[in-house]
Amino acid sequence: MTTISRRALLSMLPPVLAAPLLADCAGLSVSQISSDVDMIAKGIEAILPLIKSITGISQSTVDKVTSVVDEIKAVVSDISSGTKTTTIGLVKKLGTGVSKIVDLLGGVTLPSWVSTVLEAAGTLIPTIEKTLGFTAAASVRAASAMTAEQARAILAAAAAK
Repeated sequence: MTTISRRALLSMLPPVLAAPLLADCAGLSVSQISSDVDMIAKGIEAILPLIKSITGISQSTVDKVTSVVDEIKAVVSDISSGTKTTTIGLVKKLGTGVSKIVDLLGGVTLPSWVSTVLEAAGTLIPTIEKTLGFTAAASVRAASAMTAEQARAILAAAAAK
């Protein structure tokens, strides 16, 4: 188990204004955006059993995280039929959902795989935002060393488990 503070987890999530992390996002297609959003949802859903097994986490927190995961899964189906304007709103909702999960898990000792998957989601969301031509403007986070391709590989591995 790895202990990560709430602040450290939040620093892994969007929005990102760090140019090095965003440099590899040019040229993504709508199908790649849909695929990325789907991978984020499936990767986070896949770690839900690990989250449920964390020592010291209340049932109320587990229920809230499960509810947010359900919201994230709903975003996936809505994105495939959305326009650019609605897709931007849905991607913002996705980022907010991932941030909520991190916030709910703040201060709890997380299995390293949970932290890694959440970091991967936090790395990929700004890539999607940049492709759609916006960056959510809440706070700047430290740049992750993880690339978008590495994030996709981690999320795919999580979803495959």
